[in-house]
Amino acid sequence: MGIFSALFAGVNGINSNGSVISVIGDNIANVNTIGYKSSRAAFEDILAGSSSNIGLGSRVSNVSPQFNQGGFESSSSVTDMAIDGKGFFVVQATDGTSHYTRAGQFLIDRTGQMATGKGEKLQGFAFDSTTNAFVSTSSNIVISQTPVAPHSSAAIAMQLNLKSGSTAPAAFSSANPSGTSNFSAGVTVYDSLGNGHLVTVYFRKNATNEWQWYTIAASGEITGLTAGANFVGGSGTLSFNSSGALTSAQTAAGFQWAGAASATIAFSFGTGTAAGGTGLTGVTQFGSDSAISNITQDGYSSGTLKSLEISSDGTITGNYTNGQTARIYQVALASFNNQGALTRVGSNDYAETLGSGTAVVSAPGAGGKGTLVSSTLEQSNVDLANELIKMVIIQRGFQANSRTINTVNQLLSELVTLGQ
Repeated sequence: MGIFSALFAGVNGINSNGSVISVIGDNIANVNTIGYKSSRAAFEDILAGSSSNIGLGSRVSNVSPQFNQGGFESSSSVTDMAIDGKGFFVVQATDGTSHYTRAGQFLIDRTGQMATGKGEKLQGFAFDSTTNAFVSTSSNIVISQTPVAPHSSAAIAMQLNLKSGSTAPAAFSSANPSGTSNFSAGVTVYDSLGNGHLVTVYFRKNATNEWQWYTIAASGEITGLTAGANFVGGSGTLSFNSSGALTSAQTAAGFQWAGAASATIAFSFGTGTAAGGTGLTGVTQFGSDSAISNITQDGYSSGTLKSLEISSDGTITGNYTNGQTARIYQVALASFNNQGALTRVGSNDYAETLGSGTAVVSAPGAGGKGTLVSSTLEQSNVDLANELIKMVIIQRGFQANSRTINTVNQLLSELVTLGQ
């Protein structure tokens, strides 16, 4: 019985070492596979019986994935992403089931959805502009190419200085605004259709520490007026103290742009001292020459998507041709109580099992999950040198078990010849 046990032990040893060679070969073959996680085989012994201390060799008890971090490599595509830390991208397979992967090679398909090369849809949280937050349920990430609607200008803020030593000119005339003012500042505003209109603000020294302002637009752009003249949309008075700080200001202007909705634009010249401000945050009256520091307005024309940005928390932001940015989606990541029990399903994907537990899906950086690195890919975590060393060791084990079988065969041959 002992001789035959040795024979079976050698056979089992060959089988187990052969299986491990397959695991090592799989690892080596995937040394350049993006997001690949190497596998490790574990041996266990086999006993001849419950009451026997004589073994029947070895077998592979399990093959487990090793989820240690792989290195990073740069990419020219913003939709290529790597996970720095724990977690998996969630993708919807073509059969509708959820798979999990570390391979972040994504593209935007013909339907505008972010997907893998084989068509699996990346999952994320849509941005709700009503609540100004991401929704809690994940779905396919869709990068819409729909143009952004225009926004009518409703506010203009100015930061500039008016020279205190200016001389008051003749009474202001819309027919000759430049000749009847001391300084002007122009800004392009937008109507409800996204059309741009030049609005020029003229400043006229009226008295000591007092200025008047007038907003002028081309009459041909105003409903009911003909071209060739100027339209005064609003006017007011700016008052300053002896330190050059703004004390009070009147701010109101209205425009009925041709073909668009009526627009009331609030002009901000800073918070005056009478309103509790410093009077130095907007328009001032100092001895230096009149000059503009900054002018802003809140309107914009329609625009189309120009580029994407993906931040470390997975937020996908769209940059549009009109200079606006908007949050679109947030990439979702999944984690498991026992990620080592995930099962491989091919194409760099894993599927959850009873042993792995249910996927916990949330934003990157939440719940112990890693963060995202855009324009980057995670390399395979296969240690090629280590795999080659293990291959040598397993090869020796395979050869030794083969020698065991050969030895048993010789012993059996001797046994057969005893009776001759």
